[in-house]
Amino acid sequence: MTAKLSSKEAYVGASLTLQIQIQNAEEYELPELPTVKDVEIVREGAPQQSRRVAVVNGRMLQEQSITFLYRVTPTEVGTFEIPAMNIRADGEVFQTEPMTFVAAASETGDLLFVEIEGEESSVYVGEPIRLTLKIWLRPYRMVDQELTLSEGDMWSMRSSQTEWGEFTKALEDMRAQNQRPGGRSVLREDQNGQSREYYLYEIDAEIYPKKPGKVDAGGVEIVFNYPTEIGPASRRDPFGMGSMFDDDFFRSPFGRQRFAVKKSRPIRAKAEIDAIEVLPIPTEGRPDGYNGAVGEYTIVTQATPQSVEAGDAVKLKIGITGDGPMELVRCPPLSTMPELTADFKVSDQPLPGFVQDNMKVFAPTIRPKHEGVTEIPPIEFHFFNPKTESFEVAKSEPIPLRVKPSETLKLGSIVSNGNRSADSDSVSGAGQGGENAGEVWAASLWQNHTSAAALENEPVRNKQMQGWSLIVFPGLVWFSLVVWQNRSRWMTWVPEWKSPGERAMQ
Repeated sequence: MTAKLSSKEAYVGASLTLQIQIQNAEEYELPELPTVKDVEIVREGAPQQSRRVAVVNGRMLQEQSITFLYRVTPTEVGTFEIPAMNIRADGEVFQTEPMTFVAAASETGDLLFVEIEGEESSVYVGEPIRLTLKIWLRPYRMVDQELTLSEGDMWSMRSSQTEWGEFTKALEDMRAQNQRPGGRSVLREDQNGQSREYYLYEIDAEIYPKKPGKVDAGGVEIVFNYPTEIGPASRRDPFGMGSMFDDDFFRSPFGRQRFAVKKSRPIRAKAEIDAIEVLPIPTEGRPDGYNGAVGEYTIVTQATPQSVEAGDAVKLKIGITGDGPMELVRCPPLSTMPELTADFKVSDQPLPGFVQDNMKVFAPTIRPKHEGVTEIPPIEFHFFNPKTESFEVAKSEPIPLRVKPSETLKLGSIVSNGNRSADSDSVSGAGQGGENAGEVWAASLWQNHTSAAALENEPVRNKQMQGWSLIVFPGLVWFSLVVWQNRSRWMTWVPEWKSPGERAMQ
């Protein structure tokens, strides 16, 4: 049994590889990992098995081995010792020798600069901010080979320890499309004020601040494994690290000899963000119906059916469009609108919605309280406009409605929105209280819409036809069973129903 480290020197935050190998063992147990202060030890993948067969002087010799790989990462500067470990194999206990290594700090210096720039100097809570993450990285040069790593090679050296913060989604979208940030060569002053060549990578993102104060981009910290030694590429790393080391990823300009990173060290930089102040939404002049929307919005509505009896359900569709984050838009508080509640029963429960294209859709159910109602009044949507720094309101058009008297109106039936026991016409997930106002329902109701004319009517069930089907269908089933059970008698009475063979036997 052997145990060894890939190096006796490391940088804080950079990993070494611990390899433990057991020779010619039929049975074995996983090694018990020791605990070392300020050092993280993590197993890398499954154990690797290998077998070798050789013929020596006419005799066949077989050797087999099992290899365990571990990542050893120091988190502080200092000298560390991995103590002896006991490993059981084939009923015996084997012990490794203690291993010592040192960890030093890796100075970033002028190799890496990171900044976040914004277009605005101040915004309101909920107002979108467009930010750009800028990364300046010094290209690595091999002076003796007159070779400089390309911007793509340098980008591939980024570490998995990088914290992207608010730019995580932008990178995930790029990765889904097999894209990455493209670097370009620029000049920038280093710490000594001298102009140097850097690769500049830019990543854009849009965030919506949730509280007043300074803009927080989520703690962006960029980490690169910067090369310190490059040499001819070999086929595989003797320690099986499976990382970028000895990875044959670039060649010389003449295409003759391939090179790979032999050693690297981590460099890191936290993003410095421009001073952008987030202002609170004013309280002065805030209307009662305001529920947090920031931006500019319009509202359209539609109702089905438009001819009902008092107490019947009316499905009210509300569509809101605007330039703010649509997923954060909430339904207007219908229960606080006296023009609506004077003639309609409206629920006061929170109403979920769904986003289709650039429209947030809500579908509450309302019920007219009495006959003679001629319209559904305009629905108001209040929002704060950061351009005018004032509260504004968008109103939908009134919807004509005909309400006839109800012969059997029950007060218990005047309920609203998503209560299945009382409202059989509500759509699953669309009424108030529903959890899944989903994409399937959205696709069936909403296509591409920019105005009220684009809202399509939802088919209304014909309750009278449903009632007749419940009466007639069971009768038809019973009649069919009677005919089938008495088919022989029917054939006697109706000769034409007999087959040609049966008629020939008569």
